[in-house]
Amino acid sequence: MKLARTIAVLTVIVAFPAISWYYLQQGAAWRIEGLEAMRDKVSIELPHTSLIDINGETIAGIGVDFVIAVNVDPEMRVADLNDIADLFKHRGDVMLLSFNGGSPELDEAWTVVDCTTSETKTRSEDDEKSEDDARSVGNSTSEIGLKSNCDAWTNQFFKGNSNAVLIDDSLYIRNTYDLNEPGQMKLLAEHGVILFPVKRSKKIELKRGHHE
Repeated sequence: MKLARTIAVLTVIVAFPAISWYYLQQGAAWRIEGLEAMRDKVSIELPHTSLIDINGETIAGIGVDFVIAVNVDPEMRVADLNDIADLFKHRGDVMLLSFNGGSPELDEAWTVVDCTTSETKTRSEDDEKSEDDARSVGNSTSEIGLKSNCDAWTNQFFKGNSNAVLIDDSLYIRNTYDLNEPGQMKLLAEHGVILFPVKRSKKIELKRGHHE
């Protein structure tokens, strides 16, 4: 009996800390590997246009710490996209942005811009001024100056075969992903967890407002 107790005590004193140390080392190595993959940052410039999402709200800039943007068919990838939303939707410092329309099953945490139809609109600063001038003289038309493409934004965000991107608040692309390739959705989620593991407060508010 004493021998069994001695073995149990030694297990607690020696084995458990060793196991904990091993897993801590594995976690540290995983994090270092992920950060290394995101070391080469690419600077982007936001276009001088604002997007109108499917709810009629304006996206004029990025006012959060991080953005996960995707340009994939949400009908085909809704389960994966909802998994991403589950990880980050309760954080005020992360924006989830889909450029390829929505799906009835897509988590509402995603801000959806439909770049696949002619109804998608972007608005330049000059266009907004023209629209305001039109209203001031009694013109009720709200379509003046609105453009029907998202190229200015998607060309900045997605290069080559990439259709997903991690962007920080300094407008640096931390990494890009081709979600058509096996394992890339998982890698995107892992890099997101590594890049912003601790909840942080928003620096500025997302520039959004109802389009009239």
